[in-house]
Amino acid sequence: MMKIMTAVLTIKSDVRLRIATRIAKLSPDYMQKAGARVASIIGIWLDQPEQSSIKNIGLFSSMKDEIATQFVAQELQSRKINACYPMILDGAMSFQVNPDVIFVPGRAFDKAGHRLGRGQAYYDRYF
Repeated sequence: MMKIMTAVLTIKSDVRLRIATRIAKLSPDYMQKAGARVASIIGIWLDQPEQSSIKNIGLFSSMKDEIATQFVAQELQSRKINACYPMILDGAMSFQVNPDVIFVPGRAFDKAGHRLGRGQAYYDRYF
């Protein structure tokens, strides 16, 4: 079992490195435009009647190699939806307010929606 876990960690580390190399080639302008596009898509999603009860959304502050999330924060603010940012304390992630929905960052996603993060497992442990 230990050999399997070691192999999985090695594979994940390799994938993270390959993804980081590809992301590094993206311009800051691209990351800004991608963030604006995601905010637009989230706005369309929030327009759906079944989302009308959402008051708090968990959001992350983007790092330089992630899409710009300030556009999402602006979209939420325009709708009077609270953007709740996670806090890390003693290795555990939490929110001051329980979000109705959490937008989770990821380095990569497969076709089935499985997420590869940065390897700290904060969101995995939170869920």
